[in-house]
Amino acid sequence: MQGRSKAGKADGVQSWPRKRWPLRLRLYAMALVVAVPAGIYVAHDIANHIADEFREARREMLTLAQVTAIDTAEFLGDSGDMLTRFARRMVIGEAERGDCGLVREFSLLQARFANMGLANLEGRLVCTSLPVANGRSISIAHRGWFRAVSAGSPFAIGEVMVDLVTGTRAVAFGVPVRDANGTLSGALGISLSLAGYQPVTAGATHRPGSIVALVDGDGLVISSSIQPERFAGTSVRDSQVMQAVSGRQQGVMRAAAFDGIERVYGYTRVHGSDWYALAGLPVQAVHATALADVWRKIVFLSTIVFLLGVLA
Repeated sequence: MQGRSKAGKADGVQSWPRKRWPLRLRLYAMALVVAVPAGIYVAHDIANHIADEFREARREMLTLAQVTAIDTAEFLGDSGDMLTRFARRMVIGEAERGDCGLVREFSLLQARFANMGLANLEGRLVCTSLPVANGRSISIAHRGWFRAVSAGSPFAIGEVMVDLVTGTRAVAFGVPVRDANGTLSGALGISLSLAGYQPVTAGATHRPGSIVALVDGDGLVISSSIQPERFAGTSVRDSQVMQAVSGRQQGVMRAAAFDGIERVYGYTRVHGSDWYALAGLPVQAVHATALADVWRKIVFLSTIVFLLGVLA
């Protein structure tokens, strides 16, 4: 026995009792092992969800803007066709002698438009569908649409203006009026009240703070699905939106305009005009959608970590 003991010491071998961690400490370590990778996973998942939601928001808003642009282009085309049919029935000479029956008939047929006016070659209104206060003489020779029609345009879209007869903010469309020989004898125009016009897609998205709008090339708002009475006819020329869309046909961006809220915007040029269709979704709403699913995962993982901590 003594010899074996000496031999063991000579061999340098010494056994130590193995120390075991307390159960509580091991559970804490297990919780930490779960929590750290889970935190990394959640952070990565949040980033992926936000990126996915922004991609979906850009796609959705661009599609909505494209549909709005198509609908608006059809509206403009139909308005031009309707106006041309009326113009073929107009005789400037008869109108100047006071026969304005056709023009006044228009107000009964087309409630969405504020007014119709027939002007001679000098730009003086000889007939309007609504009466002119005090019977005063009104010239529209300075209007952009009248100058365009006089220069040979078959259909012209004017700038945002205050209608000289109704006093409301409007945008005018015009076509030439010709005599029996095909010679230009005047112009026929209609004014679209901005307060009452909305594209059919204005109610297509119901997310809080979303917007569908039409803006002309000068940055003047034709229509807005949010607070139309406030924004219609106002200028957003200096906004980030107009700086981004100017000169482009379509695209997506992240910018602030109108009420100062940052949105993901899709935009498309309206065919046959200098108008742009815009559709925007607040950045905050995109983040909220992305985080909703992530929070469910956080709650699940937190519950697991909590239970491990309780067991410890």
